[in-house]
Amino acid sequence: MPGPRLRLLLATGFCGAWSTWSAFSYELLSLTSARRPGTAAGHLLLSVAGGSGCRSPGQRRPMRPSDRGTPEHPSSGPPLAGCGPELGL
Repeated sequence: MPGPRLRLLLATGFCGAWSTWSAFSYELLSLTSARRPGTAAGHLLLSVAGGSGCRSPGQRRPMRPSDRGTPEHPSSGPPLAGCGPELGL
């Protein structure tokens, strides 16, 4: 049985991915069934391109908790409650 931290991580990741995929699929299906194929195609292309474009910079130089307050990553305030070192993440 996974520990509480792993269960939290798995549940959050699964629920987040499921709801995002469900909403995305529903929007595409709604646009297609409303006979708006151009809008559906644009939504699909912009969503995939936008998601890929936002992901790429984060993969190049992800911010780690130890980076907070450094010249590259000035602190934007205190960390959110329940996030970070206290969970062992």
